[in-house]
Amino acid sequence: MGHPAPAAWPPAPTTAFAWDAPAPGSLAERMPSWDTPEETAAQPLPPLASEDPDGDWQPLSEEVEPWPAAPFAPPLEPAYAEAEAAFAPEAPFVPAFEARGDVVEPWDDPAGNADPVAVTLAAPARAAALWLRTEVPAAGLVEVQHHLGVEWGGPGPGVAVLLASAMGRALAEFGNPGADVLLDTPVRPEAHRAILRAAGERPMRELVDDALSHCPHDALFDCALTDFGAAGVDEGVAPIAEGQPFGLAAGAVRDILSFVAGRPALSPVVTLTLSYDPALVSPGDAAWFLGRVRALCEAPHALLAA
Repeated sequence: MGHPAPAAWPPAPTTAFAWDAPAPGSLAERMPSWDTPEETAAQPLPPLASEDPDGDWQPLSEEVEPWPAAPFAPPLEPAYAEAEAAFAPEAPFVPAFEARGDVVEPWDDPAGNADPVAVTLAAPARAAALWLRTEVPAAGLVEVQHHLGVEWGGPGPGVAVLLASAMGRALAEFGNPGADVLLDTPVRPEAHRAILRAAGERPMRELVDDALSHCPHDALFDCALTDFGAAGVDEGVAPIAEGQPFGLAAGAVRDILSFVAGRPALSPVVTLTLSYDPALVSPGDAAWFLGRVRALCEAPHALLAA
């Protein structure tokens, strides 16, 4: 048996905040348009008295209640005012970029005016590269270097020249025959740069002559080999120019302790670091290329066959 309904239900709150009295000075107390109970609500807005031809209500200027004025902030003490002025920026910060001609057009604000600050963005001078690293046994490179020195009656080719030849040979197998390799030796006070033309296809003696020459900084080449070992550095990461797939860095040749036929022995090792552009070369191709350079360095006599 159901209970009879009461004569009058209590009024339900119109909003979730109807039963909370706003704090003095809060936004709820200063906003007259909020739907709050009569005991806590401010005076409602006056009725709208005008209407435009399109049917949208617009209040008359004398009927709009002015917005409450912001509280007055007392002036700062002299010491605080001086500290605030010291940290105030004298001019707006504008980021500096290298000008390369790639201009970002200034955007328009809602009023249709162009933004006064137009920033010229630079295309990156160097590609964002990833890198792979491996240690290569250098006993074969040292042996070929000594053998050619005896044959030529003087110093043999440097390890960097042999590495550049292996890099050119791997580039030819990768699909870039006749590749020119830049040999960059960043030794202070003056770095040495030389281009080994068709590094994987020309005789070793001609590559040595190329390595002794100098090239301008704006010379064109296919890939670069950075010889950090000339500065006594064990390993490094070579930068690659934009649009080039690979860059190889070679460290110094060091003797490390290893075991040969169960006996400890010192073996020369060189660290190679391959930088590659992931937008041009997949990780698998980069791993293949570095592995091919390593294989040519482990059996460097194949480099002598021009």
